[in-house]
Amino acid sequence: IRIRYCPKKWCVELKSLKYYVNGFRNIGIFQENAVNRILFDFVAAVKPAWAVVTGEFNARGGMKTIVEARYPKSRRE
Repeated sequence: IRIRYCPKKWCVELKSLKYYVNGFRNIGIFQENAVNRILFDFVAAVKPAWAVVTGEFNARGGMKTIVEARYPKSRRE
């Protein structure tokens, strides 16, 4: 999981973010949902000017998945 953002007023504490992201290891949700939920929770907590959450997942069978969610959404979406 990679999070890029431009802070407005608050920055995120790395230790808290690490604990939050590691909490997803035991939750049975799809990869796309995990990335969207991380973005939603991150925006609610930090209130950045913009944010991009990218998840790179290597599943069994050689199928690599890259999922990206943005805030605010681009005009094309």
